[in-house]
Amino acid sequence: MSATGPHGELRTVSDPPVEPTMVYDGDCGFCRRSVNRLRLLTAKRITYRAAQDLHGDFSAIPEADFEAAIQFIETDGRVRSGAHAIMDCLRYSFFRKLPLCLYGIRPLGTLMNAIYDITARHRAHVSRACLFLFGKHHGPSQYTLSRWLFIRGLALIFFVAFVSFWGQVEGLIGRDGILPAARIVEGLGNDGAMQGFMRWPTLFWLSPTDGMLHALCATGTALSFVLLTTGALPGLLLFLLWASYLSLATAGQVFTGYQWDILLLETSFLAIFLAPFHRRLKRAGGRPPSRIAIFLMHWLVFRLMLRSGLVKLASGDDTWWNLTALQHHYWTQPLPTRLAWHMHHLPDWFHTGSTALLFTIELVVPFLFFAPRRLRRFGALATILLMLVIAATGNYGFFNGLTVVLCIPLLDDHFWPAQWRRATSTHTPPTHTHATQHLWRGLGRLTLFALTSGWLLLTLPHTWQILQKTVLVWKTRRIQSLPQNERPSALSALNPAADIPEISKKLGAAVYRFRSVGHYGLFANMTERRPEIIVQGSADGQHWVDYEFRWKPGLRSHAPTFVAPHMPRLDWQMWFAALGDARYAPWFGRFLKGLLENSPDVTRLLKTNPFPQTPPRYVRARLFTCTFSDVDIREETRRWWTWEDKGFYIPLKAIGLEHIGPTD
Repeated sequence: MSATGPHGELRTVSDPPVEPTMVYDGDCGFCRRSVNRLRLLTAKRITYRAAQDLHGDFSAIPEADFEAAIQFIETDGRVRSGAHAIMDCLRYSFFRKLPLCLYGIRPLGTLMNAIYDITARHRAHVSRACLFLFGKHHGPSQYTLSRWLFIRGLALIFFVAFVSFWGQVEGLIGRDGILPAARIVEGLGNDGAMQGFMRWPTLFWLSPTDGMLHALCATGTALSFVLLTTGALPGLLLFLLWASYLSLATAGQVFTGYQWDILLLETSFLAIFLAPFHRRLKRAGGRPPSRIAIFLMHWLVFRLMLRSGLVKLASGDDTWWNLTALQHHYWTQPLPTRLAWHMHHLPDWFHTGSTALLFTIELVVPFLFFAPRRLRRFGALATILLMLVIAATGNYGFFNGLTVVLCIPLLDDHFWPAQWRRATSTHTPPTHTHATQHLWRGLGRLTLFALTSGWLLLTLPHTWQILQKTVLVWKTRRIQSLPQNERPSALSALNPAADIPEISKKLGAAVYRFRSVGHYGLFANMTERRPEIIVQGSADGQHWVDYEFRWKPGLRSHAPTFVAPHMPRLDWQMWFAALGDARYAPWFGRFLKGLLENSPDVTRLLKTNPFPQTPPRYVRARLFTCTFSDVDIREETRRWWTWEDKGFYIPLKAIGLEHIGPTD
């Protein structure tokens, strides 16, 4: 083989080409595929010729050299071969001089030469491996069609999210709702509008009225529909959608504090830099999406899935470590479906195997997101399958759909049917560009580089810390299995998880209030019981009638049903409130006050209002524990739940307005 050292040159030819020329072995399939990949990277800046078609050109180079290694011939006649030739060739790609600079570092150059030698000697085996990992398509993955599908899918999720919240907005945060957002604005208004906005970023500051809440919902619904159906102005519309949803998420307080609200904001913010800034989103042609923006989307879904697995182990919850968590999950989750009842009654071995498979998808599969094309596709499809199973057994709003949409950038254009691609063409950068175009592209790359650096600085330390905590819990559990006399010394040798760097904390303090960077992880601790709050009203304090919720279980035991992608936020908060104490759910007192006043906005959130004309004089909250009924009870009584009375959630047998007060 004719490869040289990091700085060596082979020879010069007396008849240099007009354009830089790469000569390769045209009879080698692996060489042809490799050259096709280089051709896509370097566009038309380099001429590629098979050695068999030279017809006497470059006769100064022996034919054996062409068979042994690729040859790169510059316009000044210099010739390089092997790994050095590839590094020189990449100078004409978007990598510029970076590969050649790395090659100039002697240890790296020596390593690259060795890798090239091994690859050249075993081309047939390497070719088969590449075919398995990358498929038949040659060249880098393209994401033009995937971007088109991703942005349309994201617009659909936004449409669902805005419409879902719009139907609840007055009852949750309106003037006569449970947690009026206007009171927050009034309370922070003394600090000044700008300072108040930085502490509580929402367009609700412009007009703290119910009309503004409806305007934000209507704007988000309209913009998402336009983006979904026309693809017009994708970059601008994504920014406006992000700003509108941020405004609602901030004003929504506890009712919009779910991880998928933050995930939607983070996804849409990063999607702004993925979207093209021309008039219409194109399915084919045009400038391809930025590789950095694609990496940020991969990094987001990687964090989402990996942290979802790590937090379960880092919590130290025995049910996760013993692989028994899914024996409890189906009936203790907030809003199960009918399929969850059937899944719950499957054998224990099935739940154990399902938990192990869940951990495989959450802890192992995410690393495939950065693997070669076929492995990346497998990781995306495994994640989508998990989301579909979760959606079939539980109602988690638009979370599952959003995660499926997030998997689309993991799938390159050649994954999709050919008729969808409509001959998607590879973008060829123009040979000559104006100075202003160079300036804008330079600013764009600088912005993406700064964004990537900031996002990694915000998210990487937290991901590393949760990984360290997981390892610490694993070591602690191992130590607990040791004899008693060996435990103290083993425990003293444990190193705690590293703290978050100060620069990340300061950056996070400035960014987190915009709810666009999340530290994800669902069900860190598996609940092994299901408390339920039953709210009742009475006109005389003697006869009590239940308030029925639309979706959460009630004493009348209506069947679990599908409600997703709609997100019934009051029903969800009732699940959280039942797990704790009323003192830690201050919104609950406001909810009872709305019932005592018969507020139409609040009662519209419920399935029934047993006091349609005159408000009740008293309300009360009773606490029950419930479980899925077994098969026999289900067949005999047609009931899906069994109930056990646990007393009062609030230790008052009858609650009137005099007990709540005007500001509770």
